[in-house]
Parts: sequence; C-alpha cells; structure tokens
Amino acid sequence: MKRYWIPAILILASCGIFKKENSEEVETTKSEGYSALQLEHFDHSVNPADDIYDFVNGLWMKKTEIPADRGRWGSFDELRKKADAQTFTVLEDAIKGGKYGPETPQGKAVIIYKGYLDTTKRNADGIGPLIPYLEEISALSSVEDIDVYSKKYMDQGGNPMIGFGIIFTIGFIANFGSISYLFKQFEPPYEEVQEVEKNINLNEKQFLNIKKFITYDSLSEFSFNISGPLMMVFWLREQNFNYIELAILINVSQVLGLFSLRYWGKQIDKLGTFTTIRWTSFTIAIFPLFWVLTYFLPNELKLPASLVIASLASLMFSGRALAMDNRLFEHMRGKNMIKLSSKRVFYRGIFIFLGGVLGGLLTKYDFQIFSGVIERLTPIHVVFIFSSLIRMSIWFFYLRSNHRSI
Repeated sequence: MKRYWIPAILILASCGIFKKENSEEVETTKSEGYSALQLEHFDHSVNPADDIYDFVNGLWMKKTEIPADRGRWGSFDELRKKADAQTFTVLEDAIKGGKYGPETPQGKAVIIYKGYLDTTKRNADGIGPLIPYLEEISALSSVEDIDVYSKKYMDQGGNPMIGFGIIFTIGFIANFGSISYLFKQFEPPYEEVQEVEKNINLNEKQFLNIKKFITYDSLSEFSFNISGPLMMVFWLREQNFNYIELAILINVSQVLGLFSLRYWGKQIDKLGTFTTIRWTSFTIAIFPLFWVLTYFLPNELKLPASLVIASLASLMFSGRALAMDNRLFEHMRGKNMIKLSSKRVFYRGIFIFLGGVLGGLLTKYDFQIFSGVIERLTPIHVVFIFSSLIRMSIWFFYLRSNHRSI
C-alpha cells in the first residue's frame, strides 16, 4: 500500500478541507501564490499508510474551530463566506457609486439587493407582487396554454436548451462524421506477429538506443508539463480572457495542429525524423518565454498575439508528436512493439504527473527575488521561465548536434 500514498495525498489535498491563515485579511485582488496544497496542515505524526485523511488534514482539524453560528465548517464553507463577502462589497460599492442605471445588469442587481435589505417594505407588500403571476398560472387550462406560457417567460430568461442543443448537435455531427470517415478507410493486408512472452530489460545492449529515446521523451514531457497545465489559469487569470476568447484561442490552434499533420508527414520524409524532432523541440522550448511577453502587451494585442503563439505551438507539437512516434517505430523495427510502447507510455505518464505537481507547487511561492527586476512578474511567469530553462537544458543535452541522436 505504501507505494500509492503520494498520489493519494495530492488527490485528497486538492479536494480536502484546508484553511489559509489570516484568510479574512487577504485582499481579493491578490490571488497570486495561493495553492490548494497547503503543506503546513499536514500532520507528520500520522503515518499516511495508516490514515491518509488525518495525515493530510490533521493539523487543520486540530487548530480550526467551528464558528459559533455554524453547524459545520470546511473549505467550501470558507469559500462561500469569502464569496458572500466579496459580493456584498461589490454591491455596496455599486450603491455608493450611483453610476449604474436601473436597466443595466449592475443596476438590476442593486435593486434586488436593496429589496432584500428593506424588510419593512417586504413585510408590508406581502405576496402582493407575486399575485399577477400566480393568477396567470391559475388561468392555465390546457397543454396549449402551458406551452404559450413557457415560451413567454423562456424568452425573458433565455432558453438553455437552445445552447445545449447547439453544442450536442455539433458534437453528434462531428462524431458521426468521424465514424463515416473511418468506415471509408482501407486497411492494407497485414501479418500478425506473436511477441515472445518475456520481460524486456532496457539495459540490455539491443535496447540501449530505445532506452535513450524513452529517457529523452519522458524528460521532455516532464518539462512540458511544468507549465502546460497552467496555461488555462494563465489565460483566464493573468490575461483576463473571457470564455468566448478562450474557446476561439483553443479551437483555432487545435484545428491548425490537426490539419498540419499531412504537411508534417511530407516534411519528415524530406528532412528526416531526427532533424524534425530536433528543431520542433527547440522551438517548443522557447514558447513559454513568448507567453510571458504577451502579459506585458497592450490589452488589444493580447488575444491576437496569443492566437499566433498558440497556433505556432500547436503546429510544432503536432510535428514533433508525429516525428517522435515515427522515431519509436524506427527503433522497434517491428519487434516487441507492444511491450516497448507500453514502457514508453508508462514512463511518460510518471514524468507528466511529476511535472504537473512541480509546476503547481512552484506557483505557491511569491519569488520576491524578482520583485526588484520586474515588479509585475507573477509566480506563473516564473514557472514558465523555469519550464523554458528545463526544456532548453534537455534539448542541449540530447539534441544540440546531429551526432547526439536519440
């Protein structure tokens, strides 16, 4: 059981109950450096193999008191309390400012908030404001009446089924198109090869080249995933993109990467597998630095610049992925394909996990050493720079010349 407790800690830590010290004094605009994984709440007197829950949350439970007006207390209760406090602050500021008209979304929120606070008027009105709506409902006498009534008020609140209908229809058409396309493909004749049932030792002389390839592949994935999982956070929090802009950014870049595979197939045949891996990997190594630079651009240039960088990154990752798969097949030469592919996937998975954990932990720190250089540098920026340095180090060690082939 002991070999499984580290992943279990990280899973429980991300969804367990944690309390940030001086949480009531933290400004809502300063979220940099906060991490859900708070090691100070771990109880190291508990063996994680015996009780993983107490190990992760033990000190928090010992130090934390349930507020007198609450029957329970946990991380979601803290979140609700902070969210309520922030909402009240926004509403009070809107009332004091007086700049929102009654027809604006902010003005409507202020009207509802004032009505909620005015208990005297609410008690005097009683259910009077609801009577016209209740009478309208009481007058419904047929299915047709209900249909007319539903359409009337659905238009006021928006019809969620239309949005979901569009999304699922697009998904259905895309899946159906994929199935139709697969049925039209021709699979050439092949010969089934039975692999010998024996363990493969990558330290054996015949596997040394593929061992070097798997090592490079795993270390590369480690360096990519130090910053990769943070991209969504960077776009939403640092770049302040809305969901429409985020959807455009992701889909445009993904479509470009998908349709570039035919191009990369020709380039790999022309340039060679190793050369393609070498130069796409070099380009990928410096992309995190470009993302840091976009943060300092004027707001109107951030999205166009991000589209260009994301598209180029998708293009490079597509070419590299195709070349890496091709390189693996070159090493295997049609032998031990399943076992060698499994080993590659296994080690890649471990290093992808480790890279993601390291990147998340690094965002916990403020990195004050950089404050005198660039005051606007955030922990995510530092992680991006660190990821780029690791990528370049791996590239330099394995790919800096044609003589150091993987």
